Amino acid sequence: MDAGLSISQTFPGTVPEFECREAAIYVRVSWSEWLELEHEERAAAVAHYRLNLLIKAHVDSASQEAAKRNERRNRKRN
Repeated sequence: MDAGLSISQTFPGTVPEFECREAAIYVRVSWSEWLELEHEERAAAVAHYRLNLLIKAHVDSASQEAAKRNERRNRKRN
């Protein structure tokens, strides 16, 4: 899904710090605890955070589409 936003990264394939901080909040660990996690644990947490955002985006999109359908259906009835 492309939202038209881009994030510049220092090194290709790395995760920006702000996203790591959001992932840390999502998995409920402090930043100092985050920095002590193994690379694989941090990667899994970021993946989990990203999937959660993607699921929310799909739910929001589906809700908007349903609202549009209902609005069109209501207009046809009136």
